[in-house]
Amino acid sequence: MRTIYAIIDEAGTFIFTKRRGVWDAVFVAVQEIKKIKTPAFTNVVLIANSLKTAVRTTVIPMSKKQQKPDWNVVKAIFPIGDKMNEQTHIFDGKMFINKNETPMACFFVVAIPTNTADSITNTAVSIFGNVHKLKRIDTIEHLLFKYYLSLNKAESFAVIFSQGSGLRILFIANNLPQSAKTISNNPEFCKDEMSLVWDSLKEDPETAPKNIVVLKMRENNELDWLLDFFGKNKMPVEEDIFDFAKVISAGF
Repeated sequence: MRTIYAIIDEAGTFIFTKRRGVWDAVFVAVQEIKKIKTPAFTNVVLIANSLKTAVRTTVIPMSKKQQKPDWNVVKAIFPIGDKMNEQTHIFDGKMFINKNETPMACFFVVAIPTNTADSITNTAVSIFGNVHKLKRIDTIEHLLFKYYLSLNKAESFAVIFSQGSGLRILFIANNLPQSAKTISNNPEFCKDEMSLVWDSLKEDPETAPKNIVVLKMRENNELDWLLDFFGKNKMPVEEDIFDFAKVISAGF
């Protein structure tokens, strides 16, 4: 079974195919979609890279005998309302479990607006030509959380990357997802917004980030101001380049 992965954002689509054990990547800009020719394949996994994706997390303590968290608690933390419900969004969830001496679980939920999901699907059909070959829609946040958790880093850290007209900040502590926040990439506001997010991440000294990963999803990401920001805050920064082969090796 040959699966193609397609990461879709506002600028276009990254298509990843594996040939002879090596992942090959092709970027298709929005205006070039109808011109691309894709190789033979069986399934397509669509990966939404959209600032409009809502991400919610909650960490729940668990006893060693308990196999899953109290779902009443989960439902109370993720209320459904007029602006976010089964008609307005497509929901998916994942349970992350830290099986250390003090077991903890994180319930991770993404909600993709239906119009965003429809747009992604229509883009995929334009490229691949057959809606029946679309296997599922995933999100870049889920992939990156799973990849960085697979590294089993002892210290808490944050991963920051460009997403549309803004930035996504993934926070990991105790080897569990803690939050996924967003800010704008507007030069007039981004530093103040980052300051607010940074202050919130430092509220608990025990889980405050010990370092930052600035992840470049493609070339020419203008994220130098982040290096200056964290330099002034005396926070170690690691620059990383998005490598789909590494991410997919984490078990997707």
